[in-house]
Amino acid sequence: MRIHSLKDWYKENLEQFENAEREQKHASKILAKSDRITEEAQHVVSRNLETTDHQFDVKLNDIEYLRELLETTKRSSDEEVEALKAYRDRVHDASSNLEENALKLCRKCISLRRNRIGVDLCHDEVENELLVECKMIEGVILLLKELFSQLTEQGRKLRSCTYFISRDLENKMSGLVIDRHNACLKPTSLHLESSQNPITLKLESSTMEEWNLYTHNNITKTRKEIEKSRPLRSYVDTILRKSVDDLNFQFDKCNRAFHQRIDEYKEAKSKLENQHFETLRQANEMIRNIDRLEKAISDKEAYMALARTRFNNRVHRPGIELCRDDVEIQLITEIKEIESSVANLHSVLNEVSEYLLHLS
Repeated sequence: MRIHSLKDWYKENLEQFENAEREQKHASKILAKSDRITEEAQHVVSRNLETTDHQFDVKLNDIEYLRELLETTKRSSDEEVEALKAYRDRVHDASSNLEENALKLCRKCISLRRNRIGVDLCHDEVENELLVECKMIEGVILLLKELFSQLTEQGRKLRSCTYFISRDLENKMSGLVIDRHNACLKPTSLHLESSQNPITLKLESSTMEEWNLYTHNNITKTRKEIEKSRPLRSYVDTILRKSVDDLNFQFDKCNRAFHQRIDEYKEAKSKLENQHFETLRQANEMIRNIDRLEKAISDKEAYMALARTRFNNRVHRPGIELCRDDVEIQLITEIKEIESSVANLHSVLNEVSEYLLHLS
């Protein structure tokens, strides 16, 4: 066995002391680095947690703000949809009432007046006003049907916007619930995920700009449709009011034409009745006149018979007594005058008979 010298022993111990000192210094550096890294890691996670919590608060406020906007817009859209439905029902009822009542009644009046007889079947003022009223009713019905189509289409557009608003609102509520839950989580919470798998975003994930723009577009589009609906409802009010005024004006005008025509018929009827009464009176007077003429003719025949008898009796006078004396001249004159009077009476009788026949 080799025996070392004291110098070697000191040297060996010195080397061991130096190695131990170097190991202690290295250990001190590692411990210091470990403490620094631990402190930095704690600082990083604390800062990130604080930042993340702040971002959650900001996102929750953003979602709350957008949710309120969506709810307000949806409420306005629902109210406008109901208003449009009410207006559409008003227009439909007005159109149906005009078509089932007013138009049928007007056409029935025109059809019934075609049953007039003789000269009464004329194109009078009543006919003109009825035709104008019929055309006006048909025009209003067409206009109301067009308004009904516009209201239906506008209601469809608003319901479509409301659908997207509702879907967006549901998504916002779901996101709000998820982020509220996330905001409440702490490092000490239970059931935290400890997976070491790498984090990847889904392909269908949208950017913040797309997220904001989607909701903004839905709200803007819905508001535009609401703004379009209000003037349309105002236009419907104007059309309904003007249509009612025009139809009432034409209705009154047509009624005035009817009343005027009825007065004309009454006046013509009164004149015809008076004329008929006068004709009957004249006919009766003519009949009485014929009776008088016939009696006068009958009376004249007696005078004629008397005069002829006297004249014929004087023809039998004998001899010189058969002369043209004043008596014979007077008898001849009397006979001629009676014949002339009878002829005149017969002429008047024929004229009166012909006039009576004309009156009948």
